[in-house]
Amino acid sequence: MVFEITPEDLKLIDQYGDEVPPGAFRHCTVNVYPEHEGNQAPQKEMVTTHVAKPAGRFKPQDHYIDFVVAGIKHWKLPQECLAWWEDQRPRR
Repeated sequence: MVFEITPEDLKLIDQYGDEVPPGAFRHCTVNVYPEHEGNQAPQKEMVTTHVAKPAGRFKPQDHYIDFVVAGIKHWKLPQECLAWWEDQRPRR
């Protein structure tokens, strides 16, 4: 999924940065080529996003998963996506 993220949205996401190991959470720019008609050239869009990479045994905390799950439900993403995130909850 590709979403427009405002500077305010980025601030909300960044507030979780102190909870992850250094280097596991960063901003990056990716190229996106939206769907286009066969006779048209694709238009490249630059997107700033967060990329996570595994860092040891780190798992996201419940309140972060709650934040992501709320977005998944709001945007009516597939059940598989919701199930994957729910499976990321720390086991007790």
